[in-house]
Amino acid sequence: CHLLRQSRKRMWIAMFTLTDDVLSQEILNAWERKVDVKVILDDEQYAVLGADGARLVEKGVPVVLDAHEARMHHKFAVLDDCVVTGSFNWTKQASMSNWENLCILRDPLAVSPFA
Repeated sequence: CHLLRQSRKRMWIAMFTLTDDVLSQEILNAWERKVDVKVILDDEQYAVLGADGARLVEKGVPVVLDAHEARMHHKFAVLDDCVVTGSFNWTKQASMSNWENLCILRDPLAVSPFA
C-alpha cells in the first residue's frame, strides 16, 4: 500500500484478480489525487463475487476488460517510476494468507518495457 499511497504521476495496473478492498481504495484515492490511473482486468475475474472492478468503473476509473480466450494473467503495476510485479494477485487472500512474491523494479531499463 505504501507505494500506492505515494504515487503521484501514474498508476497503470494489469491484474488478473482484484478483490482486495484496501488496495482498491488506494486506486480510488490515487484517482481522486488526479494520478493517471489505468486498469486492465481479466473479464471473467471482473465478475467474480467480491470483485472490485465495477466499483472502480462507477467512480470513473478507466478499466479495460481483457476478453481474449487466453487468460490475462498479469499481476503488475507501474507506479510512477517503478514497477511492482510477481505472483501477487490483489486479493485479500494474497495480502493476508498466501505465500506470494512481489518484486519492486526501479531500474529504468527494467521499468521501460512496462511503461
